Amino acid sequence: MRFPSLPGDSLVTEAVEGFANFGATFSANYGNFNSAGVVAVAGKSKNTARPDLLAAELGSGGGSTSVTYSYDEPVHSPIAGGFVVRTASGALLAGTSAVVNADGKTVTVNFPNPAAQKSQEHFVTAFNLTGAVLNANNVPVLNDSAPIGGNAGALSSGWTSAPDATSATFNKSNGQVDITLDTRLNVPIGINPAGFSLVDDNGDLIVAGAASAVSAGSDGAPGPQTIRLQFLPNQVAVASAVEIQGYNAPFGVSGPTPFFGSLSTIDPANAIPVAQSLSAATTASAIAPVGTPKAKLKLRKVKTIGVLPAKLQKALKPTRSAKQARVNARVVKRYLKSGGSLKVKRVAVKKAAKKG
Repeated sequence: MRFPSLPGDSLVTEAVEGFANFGATFSANYGNFNSAGVVAVAGKSKNTARPDLLAAELGSGGGSTSVTYSYDEPVHSPIAGGFVVRTASGALLAGTSAVVNADGKTVTVNFPNPAAQKSQEHFVTAFNLTGAVLNANNVPVLNDSAPIGGNAGALSSGWTSAPDATSATFNKSNGQVDITLDTRLNVPIGINPAGFSLVDDNGDLIVAGAASAVSAGSDGAPGPQTIRLQFLPNQVAVASAVEIQGYNAPFGVSGPTPFFGSLSTIDPANAIPVAQSLSAATTASAIAPVGTPKAKLKLRKVKTIGVLPAKLQKALKPTRSAKQARVNARVVKRYLKSGGSLKVKRVAVKKAAKKG
């Protein structure tokens, strides 16, 4: 960046800071503007006659989401709306209250919940607008920003701002599929079972849509969550992967949206997942804690098995192909529409053999 100055002009050579205002640059891919920032010139310190922002720290407690701004000198008269946080996707959220702490040099700003509480793991930058605080001489702070952790604690460790699936576990005995996501969902909106499909080893569709969503995890504290879907046991038995609908460039959202991330409270567009496919890492019957002695890794004698309702069991045919699995899926859907239940009854193995 060149500035208009004549040879020997001290305006540039004696500068101690460089300042970039909002919108000085834009990202090439998505057109997001930069946050305002002040940085010290090499060899100089960030120290002027006005308040200088040194750091910002994200905090959460007592039901509130806050950011503490630290300055190089005592400040006063904070304006809550002059403090803003920004997510990695560029969404902004302004403060609702601000107070100068006892040390005189830090300002704690509260942000609106539930919007802030449900998306705080995505906050990467905190900035103050010009005049957000004044120093003892009533000189205002300039537009400035500071990082606030950038996903501190790796509470959203996936590839996008929406929930990203990191693993899947298939339970072939009861037809349940557990999918671990890197961050929280918007639980009140819930899960759309139609947004999930099972495919076989050839990539052929077994069933489009789960029968139901058993659990949507928790939208409490930030961090990974596990959702649970219910399919038919015979569908899961021949499945090798679960597909999740979502953004599929360049075509937009493919199929029903399976869920929204908690970020949807302030940034709905970036809360929709990308289309994903996960292979089954294991089945529930094969799970054992790391370090389990080999002597203990033995199969227990099966005493009971799951038996579907007799009416439904009679209507289903042996699943020897993806085509038959789809036929069986339609049978189950008709059964459910007629008011039937998918509750699996546990019976003794000997008793089940006699019935067969």
